[in-house]
Amino acid sequence: MHANRHDVYGFMSYFAVAVRMGDKNNVDTTSFRRAIWNYIHSLFGIRHDDYDYSVVNKLLERPLKAYVKIVTCFPDRVTRADYDAFMQDFNHSEKVLATYCCTTIVICFISQNGI
Repeated sequence: MHANRHDVYGFMSYFAVAVRMGDKNNVDTTSFRRAIWNYIHSLFGIRHDDYDYSVVNKLLERPLKAYVKIVTCFPDRVTRADYDAFMQDFNHSEKVLATYCCTTIVICFISQNGI
């Protein structure tokens, strides 16, 4: 049996609160992770009627969306320059959250769809 997308949100909720992101402490990253989740789905042509896609553009800056697309669609082409280009005001440890979200979502998507 495959998990639905809300079950994956539950799995990822373990990582919902980041200790620090930028200049903020104890940040709830749920909206950020959902934006990445829905953006990755849209890269595969999947759109969810119950999601406001304007949130993606509000929460994910262009360099981050470019990075997510490269990690998702062309993981063999990811460069250090791609990594350095997004979330430039954030520490490495904070940027790892975005990378972790991308790879976890892609793995869940692939396992759910038997790809």
